[in-house]
Amino acid sequence: GRGGVVEGAGKDGGVVLRGVGLVPSGTVGGLLVSGAIREITEGKQSLIGLGASEGLFRGAFDGSPIGMALTDDEGRLVRVNAALCALSGFTADHLVGSGFDELLDPDESDEKEDALRRLITGDSEDPNVETRLVHACGDTIWVTVQATMIHDAAGERLRCMVPVQDVTSRTHYEENLQYLASHD
Repeated sequence: GRGGVVEGAGKDGGVVLRGVGLVPSGTVGGLLVSGAIREITEGKQSLIGLGASEGLFRGAFDGSPIGMALTDDEGRLVRVNAALCALSGFTADHLVGSGFDELLDPDESDEKEDALRRLITGDSEDPNVETRLVHACGDTIWVTVQATMIHDAAGERLRCMVPVQDVTSRTHYEENLQYLASHD
């Protein structure tokens, strides 16, 4: 069969999109063409809206000055932005598919590692975790990791969006203040 979309006027004078399907059939008396017409305006508008929403999300995610990752339900990175690559020193190809725990400083406590895992898998009440990551060059970076679960229409978890913010300067400043306060 063949089909297409035609634009026409609705009862209210507005534009209406209709899907048209034609199916030719050979009969004893010649060619018979069966057809069906269905209004698809609402569905088409939904797809256009979905595409716009995805474009907005992609633009905000990719263009964010804060490191961003999307993880699967086991905490593996499925998408990262350029800011996270710059923060960690790793390429997107290196990061995607790895677990967030692989970026942790090996000297980080098991408690912090567990807190980060619970945060990223959606099993934590705490909205963020401050921890240390290891940059590709070997330097330690202090970061605050937050997590926001993304659910589908039925409420099932799809992904976790994870902003990662470098707080190294603030942490060093706080350490210096503590040192000065205790060495007066």
